[in-house]
Amino acid sequence: MAGEIAKSLATALENPQETDPYRLSSLGNALAALAAKMEPQAPTQMAKSLATALENPQEANSDRLLSLGKALAAFCELLPSAHHAHLLALSNMLLQPEWQEGAENKEDRDLLAKLCTQLQTEDLAEVLKYSFCTGEAEHKVLNQLSSKAQRNFGGDARIFTEQAGSLGIQDIDRPAKRPSARDALDELNKL
Repeated sequence: MAGEIAKSLATALENPQETDPYRLSSLGNALAALAAKMEPQAPTQMAKSLATALENPQEANSDRLLSLGKALAAFCELLPSAHHAHLLALSNMLLQPEWQEGAENKEDRDLLAKLCTQLQTEDLAEVLKYSFCTGEAEHKVLNQLSSKAQRNFGGDARIFTEQAGSLGIQDIDRPAKRPSARDALDELNKL
């Protein structure tokens, strides 16, 4: 039953005609809530569907991309080996303009933190370069980097950047590379 409801929600979320940001957010949140209640293969199938929607080069509506990213992030929790899917979800979650301190949506903040815990140090360093990784999102990424590196960067990206080489992180000055939906799909097809 949860799988059928999730398919209906995903279809509505993927509909390019749907542009109401509140409805998109509600659809994404409902889909994410169903993630843990689905059959074992269903999360992989739903993640593929969401990654396919994110792969569309014609999609430019940031509300849709954000909602698709948040829904994908919820499924990534159930797919710890879906490395590229995690990065794709996170890059789209960061389109949310409210990543400043005191943002209202606790669920989104918690989901962002969970996603960061599943990433490796090199991936978090790359995420830190994203232009929308600001405010609270930047602090969450830096906190996770501090935890994984067992160093205190004081919440300062500049301090992390200065120490990146000693952590084995190469090319910290290279521009950020946006995650590929194609890489995520290829990875999900192997699960």
